[in-house]
This record gives sequence, structure tokens and C-alpha cells, in this order.
Amino acid sequence: MPFESNPSNKKGRSTNNPSLLLFHTLTSVLFFCLQVLFCGVATLLFLMYFFMLLSI
Repeated sequence: MPFESNPSNKKGRSTNNPSLLLFHTLTSVLFFCLQVLFCGVATLLFLMYFFMLLSI
């Protein structure tokens, strides 16, 4: 909590901003790709299970 109100830390963080922003963007994009991949695999498995039930 106390370091949040410290102005020197905030100034240091703003100078280090581009690499931090790039890292945050890369991690969010990677997480989004993993989420899309997981949803796609889950949907594919669900469709396969559904068609298997229909074919029985």
C-alpha cells in the first residue's frame, strides 16, 4: 500500500513503461490464444461426443 503513494516509484515505473506494456500485451495475447484454443478443443470434443450419441 505505501509504495503506491510514493511519487518516485511512479516516475520510475512510467520510464519503464514501454517494455512493461509490451510484456503485458504479449502475455494477454498469449492468454487469449490459449483461451481460444481451449474453447475450440472443448467445442470439438463436445461435437464429437454429440455426433457419437446421434449415431448410436
